[in-house]
Amino acid sequence: MITAINQEITPLTVFPDRTNYNSSSAYATAVAAWLNEEGIFSGQIDALVPKLETMISEINADVEAISNANDVLVGLANYKGDWLINYDDGSGYTLGDSVTYTDGETYIAKVDANIAEPTSKTTTESWYYLEKVTQDEMQTKQDILESGVNIKTINGEDIMGSGDLKTYRSLFEKSLFGGL
Repeated sequence: MITAINQEITPLTVFPDRTNYNSSSAYATAVAAWLNEEGIFSGQIDALVPKLETMISEINADVEAISNANDVLVGLANYKGDWLINYDDGSGYTLGDSVTYTDGETYIAKVDANIAEPTSKTTTESWYYLEKVTQDEMQTKQDILESGVNIKTINGEDIMGSGDLKTYRSLFEKSLFGGL
């Protein structure tokens, strides 16, 4: 189950435009207020990052469980019965074929012309071992996650995927001190 994130992110206003102020002190006050606002925004983003990292770990665990369930379904579709040492006149099993081994567990061939014997409850170079997934386990999995639907965005921007979240403070500081 994916942990829900319910965190408010205060929208950040546009950085003050110097031409809208009659004096340097009024502009400096507006910039100071904006930097304070940006500090609050950055703090909220910083607090959100570990929650997102936890969510990503949970999503990855669910993806692995779903992948395993998919392997079971594919294997069942290509089920060849009990494992036989000389299957198909000795030419072996085809990639994706599944068998029931003598331990009663299901295995899927990882290679073509697979004549290797499965190893009990172990994935090998020749066979995937499929752990059984129950219906109850499948029902605990979360719906597909969609940005803006069941994952929040920040100011309308998708926060999932790789890369860096740029804050206005970092962009502002780079523009003041070079580097942009």
